[in-house]
Amino acid sequence: SQIEKTLEYEQYLMPDPSFLADVIMISGVDASFAPTYGNGQINYGNSYYFNSENGINSNTFLYPASGSSANQILNLDHNVHIRHYTHLRHCQEYLLDDNLGRLHLSDNLAHCNSKN
Repeated sequence: SQIEKTLEYEQYLMPDPSFLADVIMISGVDASFAPTYGNGQINYGNSYYFNSENGINSNTFLYPASGSSANQILNLDHNVHIRHYTHLRHCQEYLLDDNLGRLHLSDNLAHCNSKN
């Protein structure tokens, strides 16, 4: 359950905490805004927070490569602490217009120590 996962995290009880040092940063696929805003947000995060100076390994997928990297991203989904996806579309039915969105990102990116 969510409460068990939260307590495990807060109490630092996970069997292998090494996943806390890995993140996935994904710029959304939107030719109008992703080059400036999506990539900009990801680059800002990597420059100031998610970097080796802070002991973090960032697996980064910037636009336009993020649109053709669904399989690589899903292969990285296990054993990462943070997954950050820039969603730049306004009033759209779908999060992404690429394969990653069609794979239901939230359903496929599971916590590595999930009991479900």
